[in-house]
Amino acid sequence: MAEAPDCLGQKPTLKEVRKYVVPHVSSGKWEDLGIELDFDDDGTLVDHIRKERGGDEAKCCLDVLKAWLQGKGVEPKTWRTLVGCLRKIEAKEAVRSIEENILQTTSSATQPSQDEQLCVPEPPSQPTSELEPAAIAIRSYQRELAGPGIKGENYIICAPTGTGKTLVAGLIISEHLQKRKLDGKTRKVIFMVNTRPLAQQQMGELQKMIPGASVKCCTGDDAVLSTMQLLLKEEDVIVCTAGKFLNELDDSKVRLNEISLIVIDECHHTRKNSPYARVMGCYLEEKQSGESELPQVVGLTASPGAGDNPRLDLDKTLDHLYSLCALMDATSGIKIVTENVEELEKHTNKPTFRLHVLPRRDCSEAFITKVTVEMKSLEAEVDLRCPFHRWSQQYETAVQQKKQPLEMEPSPEHRDAISTLKLLRCYSQTLNIYMDLRYEDAIAVLDQYSDLPTEEQATPHEMKLIQNLECLKSELVKLPMVPNPLLVQVEEKLNSHFSGKPESKGICFVRTKKHAHAMCDW
Repeated sequence: MAEAPDCLGQKPTLKEVRKYVVPHVSSGKWEDLGIELDFDDDGTLVDHIRKERGGDEAKCCLDVLKAWLQGKGVEPKTWRTLVGCLRKIEAKEAVRSIEENILQTTSSATQPSQDEQLCVPEPPSQPTSELEPAAIAIRSYQRELAGPGIKGENYIICAPTGTGKTLVAGLIISEHLQKRKLDGKTRKVIFMVNTRPLAQQQMGELQKMIPGASVKCCTGDDAVLSTMQLLLKEEDVIVCTAGKFLNELDDSKVRLNEISLIVIDECHHTRKNSPYARVMGCYLEEKQSGESELPQVVGLTASPGAGDNPRLDLDKTLDHLYSLCALMDATSGIKIVTENVEELEKHTNKPTFRLHVLPRRDCSEAFITKVTVEMKSLEAEVDLRCPFHRWSQQYETAVQQKKQPLEMEPSPEHRDAISTLKLLRCYSQTLNIYMDLRYEDAIAVLDQYSDLPTEEQATPHEMKLIQNLECLKSELVKLPMVPNPLLVQVEEKLNSHFSGKPESKGICFVRTKKHAHAMCDW
């Protein structure tokens, strides 16, 4: 390990940067971004800009480093700022070099003072404006929801989707950081989410809401400086997945008494053996053991749910809510909007439901008739009787139920019957697609069918099935393409909606995977 710098934690010196950063950034990395690095005769580091920056964020970070290395007075104020610049250009080895020396310095020092520790500021005499929330309009119902959290209470915030629960969390975090800074206490916030993509999204939102706070994402994907132990020394807010935080707790790399506030997004997932529930299990164990320095806990949810209670029995629903509050240590319960209901309703998206009955294909179409005739012939061979439409899910289920016992007792006779039933299932899927989608989508189902053996391996009966399939396909491809009236109207309605609201987003639910692929092609 390289020799530790004289004072990591103070403002980085040019000498330290040349020692710990420059050797680890490949020349190709600088050149790719338009920076040429070289040493002149007296050993001074010189770099030249070969092309315009173009507003690229990574290149702007390079400009900061460039000016500093030339001694032009533009200096990162802390190691954290420098590391942030290096992350933007993905200079992983340089960041790793700094990380190693930070760890060496902090581990070798006996009792480092507060000034010597990496990015731990002295508590000011009064709150600074840098930790105040950004100039974002905060509504009255959001302040109402944030009230208990600002007072330091453990509780669950419950508000509809799209009403700004993350903004409420940002307000609580901002107030929390300012108060803890004023009191000279630990001020570290963990914002837990359920998925990695959500971690990145929420990090971005919090950075906008609290521009003066340092916010970092930690999900386990980060190759550089992803250890939460190190991030807790650097950052004010860490956005992480519950699984990542749980692993850090299990490995004793992080202790709950090092954290001052935990915000749990989508906290209704705190149940059974979920990562959320296991994290809170660790919390409750420490609380029961007498640990007094535990973080405040705030949960966010659009709906706490009713548990395993399909009939929505009131007593079972209440039991579920009590259990959720107990797991979350929500001693102040669940907070909903009660004073600013009208304002909340104005900003709540209320979906409307409209049912459009669309026309179906005519069952007398030649395509349907030809496939149906072939299916009747095969049904007689295997004695299959089903009262439902041959393109329905119920028909396909009847075919499967007929086939399963035959597959349990292999024999030559059963083999022929199984092959027949498999082909019947294929024909049913073909009609299913034809009824809902296009002619060419239905033909594709037949073309892709591969459950029949090759001619060399086929039995006489299977050879007959192969020949009949090819004959049917040749007849179907000669038929004229009849437009599907269902698709015609769907197209009209989609065009009508998106022409007036081009920014809209839509979801189309279909019956099967084959439908999904065919709809995408359409």
